[in-house]
Amino acid sequence: MNPRMLIAGAAPALVLALAAACNGGDDGQYDRQLPTATPAPAPAGAPSPPTIVDIDILNFSFGLEPVTVDVGTTIRWTNQDGARHTTTWTGGDTATTWDSGVLPQGQSHEVTFLNAGTFAYACTIHPSMTHTIIAQ
Repeated sequence: MNPRMLIAGAAPALVLALAAACNGGDDGQYDRQLPTATPAPAPAGAPSPPTIVDIDILNFSFGLEPVTVDVGTTIRWTNQDGARHTTTWTGGDTATTWDSGVLPQGQSHEVTFLNAGTFAYACTIHPSMTHTIIAQ
């Protein structure tokens, strides 16, 4: 007999025997679905994911009204204009200072406000573009 045929003929029987041995027999006790694992809840006092507030730089403006956020919030400015802009701290609370550098269209800059305060900022390229973040 050809050795290849012998192996090919024995393979299905071997697979069935191994399956039965691993399954503990054919009594059906292992045929039940295992329960789905549920993620453990975050421990008490664990930090929650950071909050991100988006501000679009659009039409040479950061927006009309000051933006009020909770301490720990990240502001993400995205330049939606064709012109280049910056978002640069101009005074007020010195605990959080920043300068995005020049942001071409489509680029973003993020700042996380870890302290309460009022934060004035402007575009250094277009000084008439001003705005305020209030972190509380």
